[in-house]
Amino acid sequence: MAPRSKKGCISCRIRRVKCDETKPHCLRCQTSRRVCDGYLDDAHAMSRRQLAHVVRNLSVIGPVARALSQSPPSDAVMGRRQPVAIQDYVYFDLFRSVTAPATDAFIPSDFWHHDLLQLAHAEPAVWHATLALGALHQRWDLAATTDKDALIRTAIKHYAAAMAQAKNLDSPAKLLALTLPLIAAANMLGFWNESHTHILSALRLLTQNAPTSPESRRIAFTLSRMDMLSMTFSDSKAPYPFDASAALYSPVHAHLRQGNPFQSYSEASGNLFLLLREIMLTDESLSHTEYDPAAYAAARSDVKQRLVEFEGQMAAWEARQTDPSIASAAISIRIYHALMRLIMHATLSASECSLDLCLGYFERIVALSSAFLRQENLLGRGKLHLSLESAVIMPLWDSGKRCRHPVLRRAALRLLRNTNRHEGMWRSDGAAKTVEAIIATEEGQQLNDDYMVDDRYVVTKDQEAAAIALPWDAWVVPGFHPQSTYTWEGFHRIPETSRVRDVLVLSRFDHHELDLRLLMCSGDPTIPYGPAKDLTIKLY
Repeated sequence: MAPRSKKGCISCRIRRVKCDETKPHCLRCQTSRRVCDGYLDDAHAMSRRQLAHVVRNLSVIGPVARALSQSPPSDAVMGRRQPVAIQDYVYFDLFRSVTAPATDAFIPSDFWHHDLLQLAHAEPAVWHATLALGALHQRWDLAATTDKDALIRTAIKHYAAAMAQAKNLDSPAKLLALTLPLIAAANMLGFWNESHTHILSALRLLTQNAPTSPESRRIAFTLSRMDMLSMTFSDSKAPYPFDASAALYSPVHAHLRQGNPFQSYSEASGNLFLLLREIMLTDESLSHTEYDPAAYAAARSDVKQRLVEFEGQMAAWEARQTDPSIASAAISIRIYHALMRLIMHATLSASECSLDLCLGYFERIVALSSAFLRQENLLGRGKLHLSLESAVIMPLWDSGKRCRHPVLRRAALRLLRNTNRHEGMWRSDGAAKTVEAIIATEEGQQLNDDYMVDDRYVVTKDQEAAAIALPWDAWVVPGFHPQSTYTWEGFHRIPETSRVRDVLVLSRFDHHELDLRLLMCSGDPTIPYGPAKDLTIKLY
């Protein structure tokens, strides 16, 4: 019997049968009606046992050779003649085929699934960063505690290796690109202070190196989205460094502001998130002792003017679009635009009761979030959906927290409970449990699952369609506010002193717990906070 060739196709080698080595697909596989997984090149050579292990664990659908050929060969990446660990192929493939596309699903961008993968083929630091993210994604997918612990150790090892190799990057653009997966990995590991350090480092790089190429602008816009996400999640032991960030934002925004027509939803969202970041930094100045009312008013006026310009640009941009594949991006950008308009409308008042007049904004955020989750088939508590950037969790959490209409806020809560998502440092289960605690505190009752089957709390397709159809031109009209299908007729309004004004969170996800400090309203416009209520909530 002729010996089996080590250059046979992957399928025949795993089955331990002789391959005729016909390319691109061997005849033996074709005649037996099997899928031929193709051939490995010398750079990716491995034993039959190693191949079997990789094939069992790869998430790719299609020829295995194609997936492995998109993984960096050992010599090119590691800089020495030592094979890449077999499990590393699995982590890289999971990042390439699942993590990156899921992240880009909300705001289409070429950074995660194209630019970063290209760098990973040539730069060891970026390669290790993608492995850390792949291992962390697999960790969140598993239920077994022991496997999770091992994957965390693996992720930390690659995370540390990425930072150690960063000194070998030969350009600021590559270093800036590396910071984004490092931010993402730190977020998933719960290393909040390290995440903030990476963000500040990236902002400093942007102040020194204006992004001029399409690739560098994609990196910068991605950073603006990830930075804004960090601003909205502030663990009580690692608060976001607003002062340090504010000192850097002016030159960064000057580099990225765009007066020309948008060329993509990625550019458009980047500009919107810059405005969101700017108004959040501006509003943060209200808590400073050196607060300057005139400077604050001027800053808000400038942001509002540029927001109107943005809305005009969006009207012109979408009038030219015919590609149905970007429909979800049209929904996504409207979610954060509604949040931006809500912030501009609501933060001037010291009273939480003033938010009762903002039902149109809250309904728009909830309806658009529902439309996105429905369109992307992301509803259901089963499979985990992970994104390295922000999507719907934070806007839904904000609506559940600040909207006191009992039906509308429960519609937001229902969506949080009816999906299984991680977005950066935000988790849908933790956000839902926090909203439940706020509702129970404000309404003086304990929640149960009965409301989950109440049709009053389901967002209808008509509500979704109306939110999507509202034209951008409508916002340009002075004094415009979106209308709501909800009213206060028949509902009790929560008194100011019974409302939660702010929440401090200490996350202990490894123990499946969150420590909350609910800061109540004082009822006195000159005193922002009243008494605090501390509680610990179990995630499950």
